[in-house]
Amino acid sequence: MMTIKTLFEPIPDHLIATANATDLIDLIGQYSELHKKSVGEYCGPCPKCGGNDRLVVQSDKFFCRQCHDGKWHDAIAFESWISGCDFRQAVSNLTGAELIGTEPATRERPLRRAAATKPARSSTWDAGAKARQLAVMQENLFSEVGAPARAYLENRALEPHIWLVYGLGFNPNANGKGPAISIPWYKAGNLVAIRYRFIEMIDGQKLSSEVGSTYSGILFGGQALPAFVTMLPDEGRKNGEHYRTLILCEGEINAMSLYQVAHETGVDVLSVGSEAASIPQGIISIAGRYGAVFTWFDRAGRAAEAARVLAGAHAISVPNGQDANDLLQAGRLGGFLVANRLRACGNDVEQLNRIKWGLWDAAQMPMGIDDLSAEMLAGMV
Repeated sequence: MMTIKTLFEPIPDHLIATANATDLIDLIGQYSELHKKSVGEYCGPCPKCGGNDRLVVQSDKFFCRQCHDGKWHDAIAFESWISGCDFRQAVSNLTGAELIGTEPATRERPLRRAAATKPARSSTWDAGAKARQLAVMQENLFSEVGAPARAYLENRALEPHIWLVYGLGFNPNANGKGPAISIPWYKAGNLVAIRYRFIEMIDGQKLSSEVGSTYSGILFGGQALPAFVTMLPDEGRKNGEHYRTLILCEGEINAMSLYQVAHETGVDVLSVGSEAASIPQGIISIAGRYGAVFTWFDRAGRAAEAARVLAGAHAISVPNGQDANDLLQAGRLGGFLVANRLRACGNDVEQLNRIKWGLWDAAQMPMGIDDLSAEMLAGMV
């Protein structure tokens, strides 16, 4: 029975994140015969209106061209839509959690149909084999054969310890096209993709991927996050993230650049990988635990859009068309980032002190901080 208490009983953020982390290709495959449309995307008949191939599904979002007017929706929205239940009940159904005002999910799902029609998923991706392949590429990077890759990374001003943090490697002939830096992507600690960044542009392309890689619904950079970020939040109390800053950016090189200059100052970085990539729903609850959140994309409109999705986030304006790595190479990234953080916190004393002492701690580390950051720190102490 719905009561006044139910109306005001909040659903824990981690349950919402868990519900929205449900693989929609697997879930919707129980209701519709899906077939692969492109990398990471499937389509099939809509279980509601029945229209052939009107349903478009990725691992973290879906829509029906008729029922939803082409607008994407998440896993909780699908459960509410297919089951005719409210948001709270949908979260309960997807997570198995018993929430006040919900009933046990007794509705039978069409399991027989699912067994027959569940779409095949990246049969070319053998995680164990790919991990072994990645290990060889990681050894290559520090061997004689990896000299071109090391020169490339050094020219981008990325330090060797960053190569190790992100598990970079070198493939002398990536996908039979040419030499490339290998950049691993992980989901829940599992290797799910390897991006290749060619040392030189090949046929007008600078990027490629290992066959079978999937990027849908995930962000790059999880391997560099503090361990506590992946733990369930302690509801009702300030978690470690509250004392840190999160930056959501575009591109792996930019993410590594930001990490290099700012991690020791209490900054964590995640990347959508490319401008075309969507922002996974799961990041919303994670970002909500941080004391400050920034979005930085090549296009100012895209950064502003992401800032609206992540309530309370601040969009960073791109200076003269430069990205984070451009500023890193110029020796100005650290100072530029500090200036934006100071501008965003205004007169918030707690935030100001957090920035000040983060810079102080970083200045004592072997890498130190850049000259502009040091000047700003001197003006704060």
